[in-house]
Amino acid sequence: GQQNIIAQQNLVDNTRFVLEQMSRQIRMAQRDESGACSGTAKSTYTAGGASLTFIDYKSNCLTYDISVSKIRMRPSTGEAFLNLTSDDIEVNSVSFDVRGRMAQDTEQPRVTISLEAQDANLDTSKILLQTTISNRNIDVP
Repeated sequence: GQQNIIAQQNLVDNTRFVLEQMSRQIRMAQRDESGACSGTAKSTYTAGGASLTFIDYKSNCLTYDISVSKIRMRPSTGEAFLNLTSDDIEVNSVSFDVRGRMAQDTEQPRVTISLEAQDANLDTSKILLQTTISNRNIDVP
């Protein structure tokens, strides 16, 4: 009873923290003029899927992805990935749906993050979270 409630609260708190941290970084992304980070010149983000790469506000090439049921972040090209989710959380899936990533399109860049997670130690219900972040920098012609 109480153990399940505490586990569920830990799950919600941890996943909310990870979404908030990713959202802050994604909101401040800069356009990759050369394509060295995103893989495509004049784009703000990679195309999406199970990982997302972009230039952060400090001009680092930052990547978020999922590996072995953990959401990870690589703060800069060549650096090691860091786990963002705790060992008590099992991430079943994460996806990044990117819209308006190119400079020449007519959309403001935005990323929708969808996340499914559960407690790694208890058989509690899964949670599904989704949020959409628009880029802070105006990118509409």
